Amino acid sequence: MTFWTAKTMPSLDGPVVAIVRWALVSGLYLLFTLAYLRRPTANALASRPVEILLPLFVIALPTFQAGAPRLINKLVHGSDTLSALVAILFQPIGPGIGNTASLTGMAIGEAFAVYSMLYLGRSFSLFAEARILVTRGPYRYLRHPLYAGELIALWSYTLAYPSRWSIGVTLLFTVLQGWRAKVEERKLLQHYPEYAVLREKTGFFWPSMRRQNTEDQASTGQ
Repeated sequence: MTFWTAKTMPSLDGPVVAIVRWALVSGLYLLFTLAYLRRPTANALASRPVEILLPLFVIALPTFQAGAPRLINKLVHGSDTLSALVAILFQPIGPGIGNTASLTGMAIGEAFAVYSMLYLGRSFSLFAEARILVTRGPYRYLRHPLYAGELIALWSYTLAYPSRWSIGVTLLFTVLQGWRAKVEERKLLQHYPEYAVLREKTGFFWPSMRRQNTEDQASTGQ
């Protein structure tokens, strides 16, 4: 994926934000690759089927977001009824937010994902594994900032091309990414008791209001 992304550089005549987004995605995949090459031995590897199969399914979902899979087009070819049903699924249901706004939102999400990876580093894993407990950077406020960045990017694309299919795929991705995060948290709790304290102070995909309220009270002496 790192090499494939690097080869898909957009035209220099296009929007600057498209080039920025491409650079961020390329950098993110490069960080993924470097993390895998430098990872320490895991304290606990993924062992249950859900710890292995769920991540694989989740990372494959966005590839089906853009349009009708080729297989579906072949199956409905020659059938006016089925072709009409496919059109209902894949045709936009609204004007969308526009290409520039979509690319900007995607770049923001991917920039946040890159920022998170710079702190996650060697602890990164595709599957639910326990390596190094990261509590610095965005992980001081969110338990899953990398996933939050990915969700921002994916929803930004969906809002630009809002079909029933793309919205459904993105909703499914959001739900399953949340489930994946919960599976990872159970793994971390088994091997890092201090993670329970971290969960009380941090948000899931967005900052915790409880932490903010505590900090506000401390700053005012309450």
